[in-house]
Amino acid sequence: MLRPYAPTGSLGEGIERTDSLESLLRQSDIVSLHCPLTEATRGLINAQTLALMKPSAFLINTARGEVVDEPALLAALTGGRIAGAGLDSFAQEPPAADNPLWGLENVIVSSHCGGVTPEARREVSLMSVRNVMAFLNGEVLAQRLFVKG
Repeated sequence: MLRPYAPTGSLGEGIERTDSLESLLRQSDIVSLHCPLTEATRGLINAQTLALMKPSAFLINTARGEVVDEPALLAALTGGRIAGAGLDSFAQEPPAADNPLWGLENVIVSSHCGGVTPEARREVSLMSVRNVMAFLNGEVLAQRLFVKG
């Protein structure tokens, strides 16, 4: 896992931190993106980073569309550079009807609702209430996000 701003020990049991994106891409069978769109993450996955991935690897993007260079992804998918992709967001929302990614058999798409499950909504609601209560009680807020921008 690559979470450069996460405190030591916050990754959970059995999860290894890697020191670089390149190392993570070379080693992973599945790369799942869950990052905000910032200047540092825009185009994070591009022709060069896709070339590092295993031909048997899958890319899943539940972050923002612009994190992935879509023309580079299309080339990687049609050229057999990676095995497949799961896309929950696109650079253009809603995506154009003629977006070439739609027609690929090795791509699964969803309507940017991959995280909208009853369990996720319940957890977000509980996190919000806990943070409001902690703030009102003068306590330290739970640090679930580690973004430096």
